[in-house]
Amino acid sequence: MVRLGLVSLGVAAALGVYLSSQIPDNLWATILARQAAGGTSLGLFLALGALAINLFIAGALAIVTDARKLSLASARTRKGVAIIWVGAEMLILGVLAGQFPSSRDDVLIEWADATRPVAFALAALGVLLVRTGWKHDVRGARDVLASDTRAPVIYLRSFRDDVRSPIGGGFGMWLKVLMWFLPVSFEQELAAIMNRLGPFVAVGKPGEKLPELGANRFYFRDDEWQTRVAELVQQARLTVILIGATSNLWWEIDHVLGSVTPDRVVLVIPERGTRTRSMEEQLEQRLGYPDALVVNNQEERSPMASLFFGGDRTLGKIVYFSPDGRPHVQPLVYARNLHAAVAMLRRPFSVYGAPLDSAFATVFAALNLPWRPAGPSRIVAIVLAATFGIFGLHHFYLGDRRRAVKHLAFVWTIIPPVALAIRDAVRLVLMDQAEFERTYWR
Repeated sequence: MVRLGLVSLGVAAALGVYLSSQIPDNLWATILARQAAGGTSLGLFLALGALAINLFIAGALAIVTDARKLSLASARTRKGVAIIWVGAEMLILGVLAGQFPSSRDDVLIEWADATRPVAFALAALGVLLVRTGWKHDVRGARDVLASDTRAPVIYLRSFRDDVRSPIGGGFGMWLKVLMWFLPVSFEQELAAIMNRLGPFVAVGKPGEKLPELGANRFYFRDDEWQTRVAELVQQARLTVILIGATSNLWWEIDHVLGSVTPDRVVLVIPERGTRTRSMEEQLEQRLGYPDALVVNNQEERSPMASLFFGGDRTLGKIVYFSPDGRPHVQPLVYARNLHAAVAMLRRPFSVYGAPLDSAFATVFAALNLPWRPAGPSRIVAIVLAATFGIFGLHHFYLGDRRRAVKHLAFVWTIIPPVALAIRDAVRLVLMDQAEFERTYWR
C-alpha cells in the first residue's frame, strides 16, 4: 500500500506542476479565461485538477492507513477512509474558494464576497468529516488495556464536556469558534500527555454511535457504571477529573477523593466564566480547604509572550494534592512565557497542546511521576515527507534543522530532493513507533 501511495503522490505532484504552468496569473482568472474561450479547454483543466487532488488524497490516506496498521478489509475502516476522503476534498475546496480574488469597485456588496463565508464553511465541514472518519478506527478501552500492561489513567468528566473545547468565558467562546477549523481537541491533547504515563481510558456516553477522540472508551449499562468506575479508579495509576456541574460527576469526585490516596488524583478546572468560582467553592467545601483554589500570586507573563499573544488568557487550573491531602493549584494559561510561546508556534494547529504540556510538566514533577516532553508524530512526519518532502519540511518538523537547510538549498535541482523525500517517507513507514520515539523524542 505504501508503494501505491507514493506512486499516487508522485503522479499528483507531476499533474500539479503541469497545471501550475497553465496558470499565468491566478487560478480563478485562468478558469474564467478558459470559460470565455469555450471548447473543451476548461473541462480538461478542471478534470486534471480534480484528478490531481484525488490522487494526492488517495496517496496520503494509503500511507497513513499503512502506518497505523489498519486494514481496508474492514468495512468500518473503509467507511472511515471514505469519510476522511470527502472531508479532505471539502478542505481543499475551501482553500481554493478562499483564493477567489475580490474585484470590488464602489458597491457595498457583490457576489464575489460570498466566497469567503463559503470557504470557511467548507473548511469547517472538512474538519468535521475528517474527525468523523477518524472515529471509525478508534480502539475500545478493553482492547487497549489488553495490549498495554501499564496501569491505566482514568478520565472522568461530564458527558456535556464531550466537546472540542470545554473552556468557557469570553476567551473560551473565541476558542470554541476556532476549534471548528482545527483537527485536535482539548481531550486529544490531554490524551497525548496521559498516554505517556499509561493507557488513557474513560467511560463513553451510552448510546453514542461513534466514540469521541481522545481517551479510549468503555461502555457500561446504567445499573453497573458506578461499580465499574469504582473498580477502574482502584486500578488506575492516576485519575484525572474534568470538573463539571452534573450530579453523576460529583458522585465520581466524592468517590475518588474518598477511596484513593490524594497523590493519585488530579482535578482539571476549566475556565467557565461567571460559573467558575461557584464550582470552585463547591469543590473547596468537599476538600475542606476554604479559598484553597484562589490564586493570588499568579506568575506574570513574559513580555515576549504578551507581545506575540496579547494579554493574559486563563484556560483554567490544575489541582493536585500532597500526601496529606492539601490541594495545590497550577494555573493553566495560554502562552505564559517565551518557552510556551515558541512551543505554540511549533504546533500551529494545536490550541491546547503547549499550555497543557507546560502545566502538567510541573504537576508530574510535584507528584513524582515520570515526565517525557511531547515529541513529533510519526504519522505527521510520514505525510510531510511524502507530500512536501521536496522542501525538507519533514526535517524541520523532526528537529533536524541542519539537514532541512541542506535539503532546501538544493530544492532547485528537483529530482535529488524528490528522491531523498521518497526515501525518507519509506524509511519512516518501515520504522516502528518505539524506534521512532528513541530516535526523535529527545
